[in-house]
Amino acid sequence: MLARSAKTRSDACIHTTATTTLEENGDGQSIFVLYTVSVQQHYADDTPSSITGS
Repeated sequence: MLARSAKTRSDACIHTTATTTLEENGDGQSIFVLYTVSVQQHYADDTPSSITGS
């Protein structure tokens, strides 16, 4: 996580979305899945630029 400190803003957006959904659903299980999928998608989208950019 520390290596991706530049991604803090994006992580905060994902966290905010997850928190909002948790409040609406009231289901911790669903929110964990949503958060996991969101993070995986975020890093998957970021991977190509990370490989070529570094």
